[in-house]
Amino acid sequence: MKTIDISEILLDTRELRAASTLSLRSPKSKWKLISHKVQDVSHWKNNELTTQCFTGRASFQVLQPGGKIKSRGECLNINQKDTLARKYFGENFSKTCLKLSHERYKYLISFLNIVKCVLTLLVLNGYFNLNHVYYISILWLFIPIHVLMIANVSILKRVWLKSFLPWMHLYVALIETYSFCSLCNWDLRTLMVGPPMLLSQLSITNYDAVYFRRENKIIITIHIIFALLWKMLILLGMRFNYFENIYVDKIILLKTGPNNLYLDNLSLYASKTTSMMMFLFGQLVFRCRHPDKAYSIRTNYTIRSNKEWMDLNRKNRIQKTKTLKDNVENTHEVLEDVDGGEIVKIIVS
Repeated sequence: MKTIDISEILLDTRELRAASTLSLRSPKSKWKLISHKVQDVSHWKNNELTTQCFTGRASFQVLQPGGKIKSRGECLNINQKDTLARKYFGENFSKTCLKLSHERYKYLISFLNIVKCVLTLLVLNGYFNLNHVYYISILWLFIPIHVLMIANVSILKRVWLKSFLPWMHLYVALIETYSFCSLCNWDLRTLMVGPPMLLSQLSITNYDAVYFRRENKIIITIHIIFALLWKMLILLGMRFNYFENIYVDKIILLKTGPNNLYLDNLSLYASKTTSMMMFLFGQLVFRCRHPDKAYSIRTNYTIRSNKEWMDLNRKNRIQKTKTLKDNVENTHEVLEDVDGGEIVKIIVS
């Protein structure tokens, strides 16, 4: 048998380790490495998050101080019958309004909108008698009022109270309407063109609180297409002088000095209506690419570390388990009082 001196082997190993440039791992780094290797296993990979990364979520649940779990970024249990008309005017009035928008007459609003576009162009060209402007403008107000009445309350609240995009559209439409009315010198034509120019954009925004089924969202697309064509034709009519009695006037002072510089109503209208057309075109592309999504309530993503998300989910699971346990105990106490305290048989139907 051959004798081997182990001390020499250990000495050589210690010398090689000292000469090596590799640094020893700390216990914390070893724990992270092992944890990440465990997560790479297929059983864990789809269920656990890497603690060193971040995740963006559009909707999540938060545990409130009172023990109630609140959903953020979600619109749950949307009832199409829960309209603004039902809230303020009763059930019967709401049913009548819903019949005009979801049954056999659902394309009536689109038809009236097309008629309005044609009549306004005829008024601006001088082919239509201005004596008819009064009742036509009053009848057209039926469209935005009807859309507002049949809008869902919860979605309408989310659109106008939790989003900035509709307010930006409203601002551009308001400036566009004011500048165009100034071009018409605030005559009778403003009654025919002014309200549609302002309220048409509001109707397009509120449509997201009206139509939820995919087959009915074609009505929103039709309204957007004709609003886009209508604005384009008015802008071209201004450009090629098809409209009579247009008054260009200075409305905003931009620079003071020896020569004052003003912004006139025509340039302001051209810039704002071009911006509105770009908004409508972008919305049209969005609705064609994502027919199931609502443009006015696009949700912002919340980005947190995966450690925070796991801690939040853990608290929610604990609270849900506690609530479920309390419900089971309450149900057990109620069932004990049935049939003299003896539960013979429980039938779930």
